Amino acid sequence: MQRVLSSDLTPLFKFGVPVIAAFCGLALAFSTLDEGWGTAVFVLFVTALLVFASSQFFAPLKRVVALEHKLSVSNYRTSVEVPYFEIESVSRVLRRYDVVQVVFRNDTPFGRAILFMAPPRFFWFGEPPVIAFLRLRVAEAGA
Repeated sequence: MQRVLSSDLTPLFKFGVPVIAAFCGLALAFSTLDEGWGTAVFVLFVTALLVFASSQFFAPLKRVVALEHKLSVSNYRTSVEVPYFEIESVSRVLRRYDVVQVVFRNDTPFGRAILFMAPPRFFWFGEPPVIAFLRLRVAEAGA
């Protein structure tokens, strides 16, 4: 059994948004050179701030796959498998984007907690189904 719990849009948010923000900001900065260096420097500063903020928000997102007896967590370079009984808690941290936090009992190569974006759903009321799924798996592993 294998079920992908993270959104298919994770690579776009993780890698694409900071690059797109940087490209658009640089294009805007070059277009403002006619108005003087002050405006261009300001636009570059705002662009750097937006790129930094988006990379800090989206860079921690992981790809998460539920396997039979463990959770596979990947940052697209390294992959780690964590048994379900090692999960301490599962919760939603950002309502709008359904960002889910999984806290482990022990340290992993990604730290004690990971973040991933749940798949999009039509209504944002209530918790994403992946949270109930993970909590059920943790309860089954603990029994």
